[in-house]
Amino acid sequence: QAPSCFARVSLVSHCSCLCDAWMGNNCTCKHGDNQRDSDELFPGKEAPKAAVPGTGDIDAFKDVDLSVQYELAQALQTDLSFVAIDLSTFDPFKDKPTLSAAGIEQLSKIADVLKKAPETCIRVFGYVGVHTYVGPAATANNSVLALAQARHVRDSLQKMDCRNMIAAKGIGAADSKGCRCELAVCSAEEASQFDKEAAQMENSFDYRLAKALRLDLPFEGVDLKIFDPDMEKSEFKPEALENLKRMAGALQESPSTAVCIDGYSGPPRHDNCVKLSLARARQVRASLVELGCVNKIAAKGYGLVDDRGPRCELYVTTPEEVDRIEAELAQGGAAVAALAEVNEVPEAPALNILFRHQSNEVSIVLKYRPLGLTFTDDTLPVQITKLAGGGQAEQLGVKIGMEVLAVNGESVDGLQFKAIHEMLHRGAMSLPSS
Repeated sequence: QAPSCFARVSLVSHCSCLCDAWMGNNCTCKHGDNQRDSDELFPGKEAPKAAVPGTGDIDAFKDVDLSVQYELAQALQTDLSFVAIDLSTFDPFKDKPTLSAAGIEQLSKIADVLKKAPETCIRVFGYVGVHTYVGPAATANNSVLALAQARHVRDSLQKMDCRNMIAAKGIGAADSKGCRCELAVCSAEEASQFDKEAAQMENSFDYRLAKALRLDLPFEGVDLKIFDPDMEKSEFKPEALENLKRMAGALQESPSTAVCIDGYSGPPRHDNCVKLSLARARQVRASLVELGCVNKIAAKGYGLVDDRGPRCELYVTTPEEVDRIEAELAQGGAAVAALAEVNEVPEAPALNILFRHQSNEVSIVLKYRPLGLTFTDDTLPVQITKLAGGGQAEQLGVKIGMEVLAVNGESVDGLQFKAIHEMLHRGAMSLPSS
């Protein structure tokens, strides 16, 4: 009879984590950390806690059938991975992370087992890679994203009709394994404590500041042909005025916190784009000062770099960096001219596929992943066999049966399937994730 991973019952010597090597000392799974069962090694003594998350309290599993314990222990051995995100556009305070296909499949397996043991408490720990966010505010931003991932998993389990008590906590950047969630059985008391710790994090200054600085500061558009950024001011949209007050309120709690403001202009590209974006960044700074902020604040202008419209973005930096930026800009025209080089950044990556549909040729430009389509498998000609309902490809007019003629301007005529597949894969991987 298989031993329990989490309920430390006194059976024949076994691994505390229930891997395939439970009869010996060859445990290599992440939860056991090569430790044998505590009750066997330390009879009559308090069982030491495992160094790696995964083992739980005996009370959490004492009334659950052993076969269900085994199923859940096996299911929880696999972490839940996430689709890569574009950090420049992803907002962990309002955007939802996306589980990878493998993560969704594994979560479904976990949900199926949890329904058999509704009294079992589960905790979800979210992790991000060590280089996910960098800079002075990295710890706060990483913890926010990690918590968003953990809560997404918890919410998904609840939508799958799991009635278990599920706690979610963001650990942040703990290692180089990337964005993922680890699940384990825990006691009801531990679950409550994890939720309290998450709530405490949300009430912390670092969290509230990070959330405030993520608020949008949109501007009304201007006619670049007649607008003079040296003489005129751009108009804030109404929501920007309210968001500025919230930013100022957070910054006033920590006058020593230094901030940088990056200004951006909207299309079309124009000679005054950099000047306009710099003027807007300085306008935001002036507004924060008027609202009572005494923080060190740098302002930079980048001009037109994407299609997200005129705006300003704020982030925490160091006082030394503020001094450096302002010293460069104080040099005048040369510094502004150097900033203008940013406007020479290439257009955002895109995957342009030329299709044949019936007797017509149709060009479709895909700008992000997932593409929302499936191609034929190892057969020529390469055609569309499936579309994700409401996905990017379907919205752009892609139809099942369309035949691929060219990828990013390169004809596929005469190429083998493997070569065409590589072209499509390379093009898709160059796109940001949605």
